[in-house]
Amino acid sequence: MTPSQGSEDGFSRRLKALPDLTAPATLLPRVLAAAAAQQSRPWWRKAWWTWPLGMRLAYAGLMALPIVLVLGWFLPLLYAQVPSFQGAGAFLSGFGRTAGAVGRALALVLESFRLPLLAAGLLSYAAAVAAGAAISRLAACSGHHAAVPIPRRMS
Repeated sequence: MTPSQGSEDGFSRRLKALPDLTAPATLLPRVLAAAAAQQSRPWWRKAWWTWPLGMRLAYAGLMALPIVLVLGWFLPLLYAQVPSFQGAGAFLSGFGRTAGAVGRALALVLESFRLPLLAAGLLSYAAAVAAGAAISRLAACSGHHAAVPIPRRMS
């Protein structure tokens, strides 16, 4: 037995002889109060995946609105301005025809409902900014767990 093994065994015995750690008496009431506070929050203040299905679908539709607006306003302009897109198979063949039909239909809708769709686009932009801020906040706070400290290993 080398001297380092003997000191490691003695250190190990002393660590095993230490009493078990006990939680503070206030820990359980604080955890239960935090869990109750989470449950009593309104649905829009909870995590997105716990929202009602209809609200999640409405939010996803609102997030897709800028893409629809871009397709409705700019794709028909692109077809009108660029002669190479005028052919049936010029722009990724099937995708070009489908996107052109969708774009023309959306352009007709936008011509008759321009102001309400502009307002919806602005609301969609605000929702996207809010979602980005929420994701940024979640990412920034993901490494901090102040309520439960992580024990560190001694080396």
